[in-house]
Amino acid sequence: MPFNFLFLVVLILAIPCYLSASNEDHQPFGPDEWPEILDLKVLHAMEDSGDNSSKLSAEEKTEEGCAGLMPGEIFERFYPIQNKRYEKIALRSMQHGDGISFFLSFIDSEASDGASSESYLYAPFTPLGALESYEGDLNGDTYPDYVFVKYFNGNGLAWGYANVALVLSEGDNDFSVQVVESYAPEPKDFISINGQTAFIHASFQYGDLCTDGKYHNFWVYRLYSIDDNQIVKADHLSPDFPKVVFYSFKPNHKETNLLTQKAKDELIAESAMVIH
Repeated sequence: MPFNFLFLVVLILAIPCYLSASNEDHQPFGPDEWPEILDLKVLHAMEDSGDNSSKLSAEEKTEEGCAGLMPGEIFERFYPIQNKRYEKIALRSMQHGDGISFFLSFIDSEASDGASSESYLYAPFTPLGALESYEGDLNGDTYPDYVFVKYFNGNGLAWGYANVALVLSEGDNDFSVQVVESYAPEPKDFISINGQTAFIHASFQYGDLCTDGKYHNFWVYRLYSIDDNQIVKADHLSPDFPKVVFYSFKPNHKETNLLTQKAKDELIAESAMVIH
């Protein structure tokens, strides 16, 4: 077997891990500089067979894995929650227009037929791509909130694009839902700054001609906070944001000096988080 072909095969197999490590090496903070992280714990799906035979027994994704779907299969998974009105959250694949999408809904604890409330469009249907779920107090009202992350499962750098559903408590008997887009979101992206909960949003941006006369790519980091259960821009909470990091081939967490302020401001504007 020619050496070049063997090298290509090895490179292709290693690409997902390499890209994941590359993003990890270009975070807005160094390993020992990270702010206080909120206490989010993995939320496990229920194994209640009474929820319907259509529910897949697909493995939950915590650090590695995927939703475990095959084309044409129906996805239905239930998560136990702490709430007076609702007993669980349902994630389902449902018909949406000409295709199929993931929807999120709440199962009423008093409904004898297990009827669910209004459904929220969560993410486009993809048979693969990681599905993560967490619980913790995000809005500071002492009641549990929930986070669901669905990856798009693209190739190359596209592996990290994901939709994030923030299920925020409204007292002990209701929720509001906000769906946002980010890149490789992690529990450590939910931080506390002077007592204010903030979410670190990441995006990959193609740079224009840089100050060294070359073209480069960058990671752009923004801060968002929760105000009255709405996601709002919050770069003002920290002098470290917004932050533009050069996508290099070695660990790098510093603000780039490869862009003029005008070019940097343009990238920051383009990186604004999509909120559904």
